[in-house]
Amino acid sequence: MAYVQLAGIPVISGQIAMPLRGRLVANVLLDTQKSLKRGDPVEVQFENGPTYRCTVERSGPQGGYQAVRVVGGSGGLSTVIEAKAYREFSPAQIARDILEECGEAAGEIELPGTLPHWIRPEGAAFEALGSLMARYPERTWRVMPDGAVRIDVEQWEEHATPLPIESEDSTQGTFVVAADPTLTPGVRLTMTRGAEQVPKRVTRVVHQIGARLRAEVSTGDGTDQAPAGLANVVRGVMGHADWLGHFPCRILRDHGDHHLDLQPDHPQLPKLTRVRFMPPIPGSRIKVKAGGTAILVFQHADPSRPLVTQMDAELELFDLQTGKGQRLMLDDDRGKTSDEAVYAFPSVRLVDMAGQTLEMQARPGTESVRLVDRAGQALYLMASTNSVTLYGINELSLSAATVSLADGGPPVARVGDAVTTPAGPGVIASGSSRVTSG
Repeated sequence: MAYVQLAGIPVISGQIAMPLRGRLVANVLLDTQKSLKRGDPVEVQFENGPTYRCTVERSGPQGGYQAVRVVGGSGGLSTVIEAKAYREFSPAQIARDILEECGEAAGEIELPGTLPHWIRPEGAAFEALGSLMARYPERTWRVMPDGAVRIDVEQWEEHATPLPIESEDSTQGTFVVAADPTLTPGVRLTMTRGAEQVPKRVTRVVHQIGARLRAEVSTGDGTDQAPAGLANVVRGVMGHADWLGHFPCRILRDHGDHHLDLQPDHPQLPKLTRVRFMPPIPGSRIKVKAGGTAILVFQHADPSRPLVTQMDAELELFDLQTGKGQRLMLDDDRGKTSDEAVYAFPSVRLVDMAGQTLEMQARPGTESVRLVDRAGQALYLMASTNSVTLYGINELSLSAATVSLADGGPPVARVGDAVTTPAGPGVIASGSSRVTSG
């Protein structure tokens, strides 16, 4: 049997790269002229070693042989998946969703906790998975030999066989060692340089197949130091740059507790629910009508921390309260749902630090002003078509040089005023005990 076979066909030459994070990628030359079809499932089998389930990415003739590129798993990680928003969700389930939607199998997924928000933009599945994994630098994700994606903390188990060093590049942390079909990343390998032992963590393995069989090993503390590893590093450093922008959104709903439902204008962002917004003034609470515009940002460029900082929308409620309890409230709907087209009870309310209240209400036909003192005594001014009614108070005192009732009608008699009766002149002797005059 050849050292490596692909789909049962001997591999003449090529490289099989296995990163610490990601999937196997093999670029090999097969001893056949038969072309393999893109998307075909195949197996890469090492003599006296493991077998890897892979998928053909491309295949074509080269010098009388067949040049083939395969990737580990089902080949779905490059699939573009749609945008999606999560709230109070397990990151493990988010990872499973990504894998399911792109057609990859999910193996052991160890991602603890719950994310209050997670925004998954439209894009390649591997980018969505990489963005999620950037939150968990202590964990790695890798397509395993059975084709399933595993996410876990590396255990760095000891590799069974020490391997002699043929050459090395200490500046890059890479070593060329004797071929070993069982060697994979994620292990602790003891290499030998004569009598000297060199133990290292393996972060990448490239099995080199040709006239000589050998393996190139990248080492380090868990960082894949190779082109794919560099891509992972760049993604980890620059991946957040996509979230540094300001994203205009249409307001779908204001929940009334400083949380909004939003539809971003950006085509790659999903609909978001219950995104927190910052009140414009400390101590204020506001509510706006649907249909306005909000500016969405992400705190620390973290897709799990969306926040609205600005809005251009029609105001329904403004409630400002100071630390000592003084309050100004402008309310278009008096607690009614914001979906109503016409609000029945718009009002303005003022409360001082003693708890005394002035409220003006514009209910059609019964517009009113209500004043309540700290003892709970109330004064109502009710406006109908041509009248004002005062009621609900224990005492009404008017101090004025002239009091005119009914727009200056006949004089009002008082106790002691002279009167004329059929029996002759007299005076008013008594009156209501509830009405007095100066």
